[in-house]
Amino acid sequence: MNNILQITATGMCCAVGCTTPAATAAMRAKMDYFRETTFIGPMGYPVIGSQLHEIDIWDFPRLGWMFSLVVDECEHHDAALKPEQTCLLLLVPEKTRPGLHEDLPWLIAMSIDHTGYHKISQIFPLGKTGLGPALQKARKVLASGEVKRALLVGVDSFFDTATINHYLKAKRLMTVKNREGFIPGEGAGAVALALLDKRRDGLCIAGIGEAVEQAHILQDDLPNRADGMVAAIRAAAADAGCRVADTQFHIGGLSGEEYYFREAALAITRTLEEKVPRYPLKLIAESLGETGAATGPLMLAYLTTVMPRKDGPGRKGLLHFSADGGERVAVIAEWYNGESFKA
Repeated sequence: MNNILQITATGMCCAVGCTTPAATAAMRAKMDYFRETTFIGPMGYPVIGSQLHEIDIWDFPRLGWMFSLVVDECEHHDAALKPEQTCLLLLVPEKTRPGLHEDLPWLIAMSIDHTGYHKISQIFPLGKTGLGPALQKARKVLASGEVKRALLVGVDSFFDTATINHYLKAKRLMTVKNREGFIPGEGAGAVALALLDKRRDGLCIAGIGEAVEQAHILQDDLPNRADGMVAAIRAAAADAGCRVADTQFHIGGLSGEEYYFREAALAITRTLEEKVPRYPLKLIAESLGETGAATGPLMLAYLTTVMPRKDGPGRKGLLHFSADGGERVAVIAEWYNGESFKA
């Protein structure tokens, strides 16, 4: 295993809570905040969405507000998060997402009043699959000793008129006429990362895998055999020095579309080295809807709370993420409690 990352602090802001304890308690209770929005769908019915409640700030300042909230929560719990000694890794929506300005990453950055992060900080306009390259960079900069912490933050919102209209036209949103679409959401998540300190318990990133799927959702010529996801999962397991069957659950960035559920099921079938009696699939979208670039950090923050619990999903899990353009990312996460990692 190679430069294991350990989470030292978390921050969450989403429709069911604006702190990690509040959000995770609501998610564990299977709560959601799916409500009618001001966007109109087929037959004149409102689009159902998962919006932040009573936050009267919009556009880029809304994203900046969510960013500040989760960063402040992380800084409150980790005194080592000093901006000048921290590499900020910011995950934002893909430049190609319909309805978004191509300069979105920089417009978001301009709306953020937290300044002074180390010069090696980077923005990843790759949506939810930006998690893979961001974690790889965190490993590199922390191993080099250039910084003491890496701060991984994802922020996103689907509540833009052009974006909603595009996904309505493509029949990808859940509506009265389409029960297999996704519910648009928004939110921000943050995790502070350091190299593994064996004196401290915490959630660790043991393996990272990346690949590209040619048979992605935006094309119709190739059959989806989940080759990209299979490659990403196997790469993550090899990086972690374990088998996929050693994980006790998997949690995906899935949010309702049948294509991605079929892909995940096929990939798991192909990568599990042996039959396991129980291998549950967990979803944060059940409570949050589709949160895009915020999905990975929100998921890691959630797992940091639930994995050490006796009623939690398990001490080692597989995370997997897919992007419309074909990018695939898998991560092996393991709870460290003072014992050596076991392959």
